[in-house]
Amino acid sequence: TIHELKADSEATIQVGETIINAKPDCVIIKAGGVEVIIDSNGLVVKGGELKAE
Repeated sequence: TIHELKADSEATIQVGETIINAKPDCVIIKAGGVEVIIDSNGLVVKGGELKAE
């Protein structure tokens, strides 16, 4: 199922323990004890590691 969500200031999606929080200036993803922040400064990973394949 595909759902579309439109919000002016903030939208939060939670599935189990995984949370995606979208704001006009950043996106925060929390899953499995790892937090990923994407904003104008780039991408930051807290509590985990970043891998590229």
